[in-house]
Amino acid sequence: MVLKFSHVSRSTVRDATKTHILPELEFGILKEFAADLKLGPQERRFLMDMFIDNLLAVEEHMKLEVTVRSLCHSRGVTADYLNFSERFKMKKCLLMIGDVGNVEAHWSQLIQPAVYFYQHEYNVIIIDTPSLGSSQHRWIQYGPAIIRGTLQYLEVAQVSVFSMGLGCCLFLQILGETPHVLSTTHVMYNQDMPADRATFPFDVFDVEVALRDNDVQIWVIYNDDEDEDTDPRAYSKHNKGASRLGDMIVKMQARLESERRISDSERIYDEILTTEKLNTGAIRVEKVWVSRVPIHVFRHDVLFTMQHYLRQYPSSVQDDVVDGLVKDLLDYFREDIKEIPELPALKKELLNRSDKVRRLVSSGNRKRLELVQESMLALTAGPQQAALPGKVEEKVETLALSRRGTGSKLAAKMRSKSNLTVVSEDAMDIDGDLDDEEESLVDSSKDYREQWAALQPIRRRAAQKGSEPNGPLAIEAPPVQRTASY
Repeated sequence: MVLKFSHVSRSTVRDATKTHILPELEFGILKEFAADLKLGPQERRFLMDMFIDNLLAVEEHMKLEVTVRSLCHSRGVTADYLNFSERFKMKKCLLMIGDVGNVEAHWSQLIQPAVYFYQHEYNVIIIDTPSLGSSQHRWIQYGPAIIRGTLQYLEVAQVSVFSMGLGCCLFLQILGETPHVLSTTHVMYNQDMPADRATFPFDVFDVEVALRDNDVQIWVIYNDDEDEDTDPRAYSKHNKGASRLGDMIVKMQARLESERRISDSERIYDEILTTEKLNTGAIRVEKVWVSRVPIHVFRHDVLFTMQHYLRQYPSSVQDDVVDGLVKDLLDYFREDIKEIPELPALKKELLNRSDKVRRLVSSGNRKRLELVQESMLALTAGPQQAALPGKVEEKVETLALSRRGTGSKLAAKMRSKSNLTVVSEDAMDIDGDLDDEEESLVDSSKDYREQWAALQPIRRRAAQKGSEPNGPLAIEAPPVQRTASY
């Protein structure tokens, strides 16, 4: 089957809102059920800018409409929308395939994880073919070829796949026929196949060979729906089609593991990982109905694990699946680093301290630094400048902390030529015939109580900030120096 693609039109969801006519599904996702779908203002803004490209696939007498929804980080790479050669090459590409043939708008089933992956440096592609409608057999017959042709037209070399339902069959068909278009790690969620089919819609041997000869790993996830009594289409891995597909996956996993042991293979990972029930001990995925479409909403820890898993090279075994989630090498490193007490800074970094906490700590440090700088400036510049903070005398420009008041006048002159203080010529004391011993370290004739009184506003403000638990430290009064003159 040779398909020739041509670009017809492009639009965004934002263009539809300008007409004040928004379909019920889009309105429910963006407005009515946005909170239930865990879509905040930023996520909805991404959805508003999602590209919707309409393509036409022609094969002799057959014409098929293809709709490509994409969240791409290289929106402005090419000015001409007909040229896709650079758009999907800058970031890792992820193909989302919903439960095609069973759900009318299958592109919306995984819209919540699609936005999450886009926020974490993925280019997300969702391919839909309205011409195939809700026919499972037509999707199985034409779906893989349409997906491959669309990816070739978009000039996408390789993709990772997140599939669910009947979309898992399409993914396995692509894996068995053309594994070179697929990346290394993939996710299959609630896999299913038509219950009335006598054979599998793909060649099992070809899929097994592709897993054995290529660096490919599949994470298979199951999660039975809890509304089986009210929803006739509720998923259960014990259904006829799902159970047959699941038994085939288990047997394939056992054969691949046995072959590795017999042949002493150097492969350090399992080709197939399995999570029997995702909602184990906690609700990690929920189903929200929007305009008769079940949209699956995943918890943050599941999405966080998936986006790390899809980005890395296969390195996990079945024992690494803990509480339904795949642990990678970085997770083990974080656990080990928690036990190292001599690296507190590294420990805080690895514990994923939130940006909000970092901003609060940075703000407190900045306030303490400003307070210390104001205090030092007031101490070194005298009571007149301390009373008017921010104003400097015309003859003296302070660039940093001055050290005047210690040492001899000759040393003071040398410091005036350095980067610490720049003093004009009329302010310099050119009487350099005095000996070093004639100047004491503390001028007994100078009353420092005036300077201390000038710092009282700063001390009061420091005392107010110092009353907070993590606030800046208050400045204590220096001890009074008493000297005797002879």
